[in-house]
Amino acid sequence: MEIDGTTVNQSAAGASPTAERRSQSVSGKLRRGQHEIEQEIERNHGKYPFNSGWLTEAEVCRRAGIAPRILHESAEAASVRVELEAWLRKTSTLATAAARGPSIQAADVAAALKAQLEEIAVGYQQANLEVAALRKRFQELEERERMLVETYAKLDAELARRGATTPEPASPSH
Repeated sequence: MEIDGTTVNQSAAGASPTAERRSQSVSGKLRRGQHEIEQEIERNHGKYPFNSGWLTEAEVCRRAGIAPRILHESAEAASVRVELEAWLRKTSTLATAAARGPSIQAADVAAALKAQLEEIAVGYQQANLEVAALRKRFQELEERERMLVETYAKLDAELARRGATTPEPASPSH
C-alpha cells in the first residue's frame, strides 16, 4: 500500500508502525489546520474567509498541507476522514449560525444610532429646561404687567379725583 508517496507494508494484525506514525502525522496536520480555520472563522465573525466561504474536505486538506487522496487510500485514514467529516458538519453548523447573527457592521450602526439617540435625549432635556425657564419668565412678566395695570388704574383714579384730566394720546404727525 502507498501513503503519501511511500510504500507501507501492513501485517495481518493491522497497520504497520510506519503507517500508524503516518496516520498520526496526517491527523496532527489536520488538527492544526482545523484549529487555524476555527480561529479564522472566529476572527471573521462566523464566516470562512477563503475559498468563497466554502469549507470542504479538500479545503481543510489544502490548509493542512496534505493531499486529499491520502484520506481515501488506507483503512487507517478512514478514521481520520470520519473525524474530519464530523468536524466539518459541526463547523459549518456553527459558522452558519454565527453568520446569521448580528454583524460587526450592524453593531457599529447600532452603536452610532444609540449615541445619536443619547444626543437627541440630552438636547430634548435641555430644551425642556429652557421652556420651563421661559414659562417662569413669562409668568413673572404677566405678574409685572398686572401690577403695572393696577398702578396705572390707581394713578388714573387719583388724577380723576383731583380733577385733572387724562392726557390725550398724541396724534401721530405726518
